[in-house]
Amino acid sequence: AVILDAEYAGGYQIPATAVLLTTADTTLGSGLASDDPLRLLEANGVEIIDTFRFPFNPGNGISAERIDVRALDAPANWAASTCASGSSPGQPNCAASAAGLPKQVRITEVMSNQAGTEGAGEGEFIELLNIGALSVDLAGMVLESGPEGGTLSRDTIAARGTGPTVLAAGSYAVILDPQYDNRYTVPAGTVLVTINHSNFGGGSLATNHLITLYDADGVTALDRYRYPSDPGEGVSLSRLSTSAVDSATNWAATPCGATPGAASCPGGDSVLSYTSFWLDRNASEGGIYWYQAIGWPERGAGSCEESIVCTGGAYGYDFRDNFPAPAAFGFANPYAEYTVTFVERSSPTDPCTDPCTNAAIAVGPAQSATVPASSLGYYFAITSGPSLNALDWFGGDPERYWALPPDGTLAPFTVEVVRP
Repeated sequence: AVILDAEYAGGYQIPATAVLLTTADTTLGSGLASDDPLRLLEANGVEIIDTFRFPFNPGNGISAERIDVRALDAPANWAASTCASGSSPGQPNCAASAAGLPKQVRITEVMSNQAGTEGAGEGEFIELLNIGALSVDLAGMVLESGPEGGTLSRDTIAARGTGPTVLAAGSYAVILDPQYDNRYTVPAGTVLVTINHSNFGGGSLATNHLITLYDADGVTALDRYRYPSDPGEGVSLSRLSTSAVDSATNWAATPCGATPGAASCPGGDSVLSYTSFWLDRNASEGGIYWYQAIGWPERGAGSCEESIVCTGGAYGYDFRDNFPAPAAFGFANPYAEYTVTFVERSSPTDPCTDPCTNAAIAVGPAQSATVPASSLGYYFAITSGPSLNALDWFGGDPERYWALPPDGTLAPFTVEVVRP
């Protein structure tokens, strides 16, 4: 997309596929100058999406281009356009580097609440992933950590003994506390490095510490971890998507505790995955109200029409079990408008009595949370939000009351838990 001055009269060769936007004012700002920094904000006028904080004069009729659109805003990531025309609106930047500068390294997992007594930082670590196309040398890179608004400390990444510091494309590295006690099983081939001080952050990592990774110049920010929280003792926070921006909804508790050097928890016998399905409750001649759910809904009567789980086609019903939750697990709500609520259950087939007064935890729209272990052993999970009434789709046809909602109405959600 290209944001054009409202008085733009042509002159650039912009592809027909580009989305062209403008502003309500007659000019961009008060007329852009070569020393004007820029900020792109969400519609609420508060949340910053991206910035151009290091303006410079690239020359008359020449634009400033970002070298790597995936990397953070930094002086080293901007250059004068090398296009013959002087700019590239709506097209790939001519100054873009095939080498992917700055270095494409992401913070993907943080362990700041190690299990057991915290004598030092024996179990603390920070995991990195090289998402770029070239190898990068981690030696000399800088970690800055500390509480927001508080004192920040800097550590320099260094080799661990005689181990390597070069991280290949697509590979993981783990920055270990110098006091690391070998408590984790780390996949073979993971680059293990450490820092130049006795502990992270001048003492140890805390669950309220923000972390910034800088290149060896100590200025160019490569990635940030800005939304710390406490997922529980011995549980790390893992990044859900390496391509998405750093946000509170992009971090969640690691279901199996910690996975230094691995993309996710091991499968098979360690982790169970449960996916929601369509459920309707309190069906009547006024229509059926649909939900995505896992498990047995509350029931005040044994009638099938009181609460039904539908697995395919009209009149095809089958209850599915509540899922076990012997340990806390992370959950990222994928819905923009719907809350997902987890209600404790005492067995796989416990429907509770309507109204069910068991303990529950709600995860709001687009939020991430650590759901505690169920004190009763199991959870029932269900969405709540804007009405999904069958009458809205089938025009009140009584023969379609129990037909599944159209595809794409509300996608399923998934939870991952440790196997009991």
